[in-house]
Amino acid sequence: MEPHCTSIWAINPGQCVKTMPEVRVECRSEYTYPQRPVALWFDQNRVTVAEAEHESLTPRGKLFRVRLEDGRRFELLYEELTDEWSVREIA
Repeated sequence: MEPHCTSIWAINPGQCVKTMPEVRVECRSEYTYPQRPVALWFDQNRVTVAEAEHESLTPRGKLFRVRLEDGRRFELLYEELTDEWSVREIA
């Protein structure tokens, strides 16, 4: 089955990337978008998600808290109505 990719471009079968002004979110997308973040892109630098620490649904969309390979932690919110990601670094 092809990934559900609205307003995004496919990198590999089952993976999509949503472009943001400063950060891009790469995530799994087998049967729904988004499923699980796998990396964040900062300019041309791809940093892999080491662990998805939390996932939940909010009134605005799907929320993820992730820890990257380099130790940084981020909160990622996919806002379904606007088809956009909000990315915030957390302590």
